[in-house]
Amino acid sequence: MRPKSLQRVCLSFLIAILLFLCGNLTAIAQDVTIGISGRGAISVTDNVSGSAVFLDGQPTGKFTPVTLTNVSQGSHVVALSKQGYAVSPSKMSLMVAAGKTAVAQFTLSFASTGGGTSLLPPPSLTSPLNANTHSSPGALSRMR
Repeated sequence: MRPKSLQRVCLSFLIAILLFLCGNLTAIAQDVTIGISGRGAISVTDNVSGSAVFLDGQPTGKFTPVTLTNVSQGSHVVALSKQGYAVSPSKMSLMVAAGKTAVAQFTLSFASTGGGTSLLPPPSLTSPLNANTHSSPGALSRMR
């Protein structure tokens, strides 16, 4: 190899090392900044993906499974919503620590009219059988 070629190879190698170190230092600096700034994260999961995630009563615009980042440390309430499903628990209170990830895990079940929380309207209190409020003696025999 000629001296100029060797210099170029060495320079390229040094540049590659510096870029590698800078990338790692950036990641380390972000971790330190998150810890110092009092921010943490919340991992939100459920057994049915695609549920809308709410943080402190406000929609996040995110859907499960998701990790909410840059969350201030302290107490927070996480809730989920998915049309046609009942969510258990309905909401979860979590404590977020700086630089840490809190975990919120929910279970969804298909909503039905047989109990639990349902997104369906309540059944009507009137039916064709009791719609007639005035009965006559022959009404029952006409129905048979």
